[in-house]
Order: sequence, then structure tokens, then C-alpha cells
Amino acid sequence: MRRLSRPSAWLAAAVLAGCATPEPPVAERAPEPAPEARPAPPAAAKRPPAGRPSRLLDGRVVQAQPNRPLNVATRCEFKDETGYGGSLDLHVAESRVHRFQARVDIPNRGTCRFDLNEFRQAGTTPVALKKERSDCAVRLWEQEGRVTVSFLDCRSQCSNGSADYLWPILVDAGSGKCS
Repeated sequence: MRRLSRPSAWLAAAVLAGCATPEPPVAERAPEPAPEARPAPPAAAKRPPAGRPSRLLDGRVVQAQPNRPLNVATRCEFKDETGYGGSLDLHVAESRVHRFQARVDIPNRGTCRFDLNEFRQAGTTPVALKKERSDCAVRLWEQEGRVTVSFLDCRSQCSNGSADYLWPILVDAGSGKCS
């Protein structure tokens, strides 16, 4: 067994002694101040007044996204340098999905496939598609000129556990290109 050096032994003894000190009896404790005498919590949680931007925004004012119906139509294919790619056939008019088919190929993992025939529309803001008898959901929304097609809990649509590597599909609303 290895012996501790003298300073290390003193330090270990001091730490252990601090842990072994009993709590003082209830009668010896200082009384708690009355609720009205307690200091107010720090004002760090205060938000800037509405209409005044945070200094982190560098003079820019953030505005809420307009709440308008989603309209998008595209037939596109995408592929990145790693081989992740797929295709999307989508038509949404006034937040009603008329056409939706997607295929995503995930290199060395598998493929995920989605078809509107297997889903029912469950919402319009954001547009939501829900698979019957499953937790799988597809959500679509527009933000700053891009439409996002996201997938949630869609293991049943994917092979070989590839759902863990499934990313949203982004569509440029103006050109219809996707990535």
C-alpha cells in the first residue's frame, strides 16, 4: 500500500473532518428572516421591453413569421458529397397537401420512404401529416423563403435503423430546389 506525503495526508484529513462535522442542533441555528425582509431576486432575468432589440442582435429587429397558408410545389432531387441524397415530390396549396412522396438514401445505413397514401393530414399550421397506427409524423413549414419538411419518429418508414440519420429536407420556395 502506498503512503501519502505529509501535505497530502493533511489535506485528506481536513476534507474528511469537514465532512464529519455534525449539523448544529435546531435551537442553535439562526432564525430565518421574515419573507418581507428577504432581498429581491437579482434582475438578471429581466427581458428588454417589447420593440427594443437586444444588443446581441446588433440593431436588427426580430419579427414573428407571418401566419399565412403554405403554398409550395416541387419535384426535386438532392445529393451531397457524402452520398446522402434523395428525391421529393411535393404539392401543397393553401396548407392542404395534394401530393407528397419522399425518398432519402442514407449511405451505409439504408433508405427512408414516405408516401401520402400512408398518411392523413393532421394539421395546417404547421402542416402536419400523421401515419395511421404509428407515431410517425411529417411536418412542413415555411421560414424565410425556405420550406422545411421534417420527420419525427419514423422508424417504420426507414430500413436498417437509418431513421437515426434522417435529416429534414429543405426546399427553396422560389426555385423549388431542395437539399
